[in-house]
Amino acid sequence: MDAPIAVSAVVERWLARGRPRQPRIIWPQLEWARAFPLHDPLWARLPSALDREVIRDECHAAASSPDDALVGFMAVMAWGYGSTGYGRYRVQLMMENGDAAERLYAVVQTLRDAGAVAAYDRFRTSARLVKLGPSFGTKFLAFCSKVEHPRALIFDAMVSKWLRENAGVRLVHERWHTRSYAEYLRLVHEWAEALGVEPDDVEFCMFAAEVAKRPGNHWATGL
Repeated sequence: MDAPIAVSAVVERWLARGRPRQPRIIWPQLEWARAFPLHDPLWARLPSALDREVIRDECHAAASSPDDALVGFMAVMAWGYGSTGYGRYRVQLMMENGDAAERLYAVVQTLRDAGAVAAYDRFRTSARLVKLGPSFGTKFLAFCSKVEHPRALIFDAMVSKWLRENAGVRLVHERWHTRSYAEYLRLVHEWAEALGVEPDDVEFCMFAAEVAKRPGNHWATGL
């Protein structure tokens, strides 16, 4: 399946510019440490500027235990919310599920055993966390994803908006919708194969292109 012209164009532009990575972001490290003192070892070892590689490393052991899954999740949330002030409050609400670590672990196990779509559906149903929506839930899935096919990918408001306005693809992103996520993964994997890049490269290019429209955004890469 050929990729839409807009998708091909943004990926080709990214390749021509030397595959620029998403910039590191400065995050309020002390504030996260104050809000979640039980995770002091995590906050202490994370650098003052976070990028995707750092967070993927923190999620490497997420399938080992509920505690490891929770550590990976907290790292993803710190990166995902960046300098946003309300992020810690929202995560505190998520942690009000007394079994949050067990739910996250169940999601990672489902990811490894049954794949990305099944793990997404687990988040939608039995492993649901208060105030956790698909934008941030799929971030966790993406960073925990290793060899599954299709690989889990981030699907947030930025990517959804770019797809709708540039490729004519309309999918539900603002609430859990398993069929939309399955279709998103199918399309991006097919486009990636056609373009000779990885699926998460396509996701990143769409995200970066949308963010580039927002002057001063700390995620901007100039695509």
